[in-house]
Amino acid sequence: MGFNKRFVDSDIITTYLSNNTPLKTLFKADAFIFMDEVASNAFKWFQKGLTDQEIKLKLSETNGKKSE
Repeated sequence: MGFNKRFVDSDIITTYLSNNTPLKTLFKADAFIFMDEVASNAFKWFQKGLTDQEIKLKLSETNGKKSE
């Protein structure tokens, strides 16, 4: 059996959410390497049980605060 790891960054999260691909498919790995804080936060929210739409909303709120 292999050991599956994934490099995850904000672009990958955005792509999955934009294409309506469930984050559940992204987060099926043995290990994750988060390239930025956005991806790390998205995974934490996913673990807490938030839906993909709720995560998408939180990310847009977070991006709005950073640009101000």
